[in-house]
Amino acid sequence: MPGRKARGSIRPTLVLAMSAFLAQGCLGASPATAETSSPTASAATATTASSPTPRPYLSPRTTPEVEPPPRIIGYFSSWGIYARNYHVKTIVTSGSAEKLTVINYAFAGPFDNRCILADPQADTRRIYGTADGVDGQGNGRDALRGHYGQLLRLKAMYPDLKVLISIGGWTLSADFSDAALPENRAAFVAGCL
Repeated sequence: MPGRKARGSIRPTLVLAMSAFLAQGCLGASPATAETSSPTASAATATTASSPTPRPYLSPRTTPEVEPPPRIIGYFSSWGIYARNYHVKTIVTSGSAEKLTVINYAFAGPFDNRCILADPQADTRRIYGTADGVDGQGNGRDALRGHYGQLLRLKAMYPDLKVLISIGGWTLSADFSDAALPENRAAFVAGCL
């Protein structure tokens, strides 16, 4: 229809007026910082030309929130030792251990309403010697073996590192609905811990 603007178009004067309002009311800037010489200037140009970093309003009842540091998450698959020869020690030798904040270990799965390791051989049975152990130490006869033992040693080397386990996955999710039933949930969770 003649005289109508296409959807999504905003008149430049409206953008300028909105940016001036935002600069004055929301950001606490003076009207001078919101002025621009061109009526087609973008809102970002109008509000950030010389305004200081905006401070959020804090209610007297709230405390300022501290932004948490970024999380760097690595994915470690138990089957990586077979074809790829990727061990927990590789996390250290590649330089990744000092950068990671979380390792997401794969996999465990729900079986008969219990949490069961997907690859017990790699997870808890594999014996590591001094050459391939994460800290240059081999597994003792009584020590936890496999990836779990190596991840415990890695955690001792990097105490701020968190290690989580992925439960389920492509082929291990079929029994989740049964494990989540109220009568099965406690036993399932206990088995995962």
